[in-house]
Amino acid sequence: MNGGNPPLFTTIEFTFSNVSVFNEFSFQAQFDSVRGDPTTDVTVTWYDQNNVSGSYTFSGLDRSGLTPSLGIHSVDGGTLSKIVIYDPEGFKQLKQFAFDGNVAPVPEPSTWAMMILGFAGVGFLAYRRRAQGQAPRLV
Repeated sequence: MNGGNPPLFTTIEFTFSNVSVFNEFSFQAQFDSVRGDPTTDVTVTWYDQNNVSGSYTFSGLDRSGLTPSLGIHSVDGGTLSKIVIYDPEGFKQLKQFAFDGNVAPVPEPSTWAMMILGFAGVGFLAYRRRAQGQAPRLV
C-alpha cells in the first residue's frame, strides 16, 4: 500500500487452482484523481498453466473516473494460472472482475455412481437371462 488517504493498494494478485480453465480476464479500475499525474499506466502480468509469463501495460489511462473494461485473452488456447495487476500510483477500487473460458463438462460423483450402477444392473440382467437359457433381447 502507499500513503494515500485513505490508503490505496498498488497490486492485486489472483492465483487459480489446477482445475481452472480460464483463458480470458477483465476488470475495471478507479484511481485517486487528486494524486499524481492525470493519467497512469496499469500493468497486467499473467502466468499460464506451464508457468510461462507475459505482461501488458495499459498506458495513459485517465485517472479521473472509472476505466472502461480492461482485459487479456489467450490467443493460443492456454489457460491462466495467475494474474497480477499493478499500478505504481495505487488503485482506489477494482471491480467488475470477469473470468471466462471453455469449461469441459465433468460429471458429478453422484452421476458417476448412478452410471456405474446402471451398467452393473444391465450386466446383471444379461447374466441372469443367459443363465436361464434365454438370449438377452434389447427393448
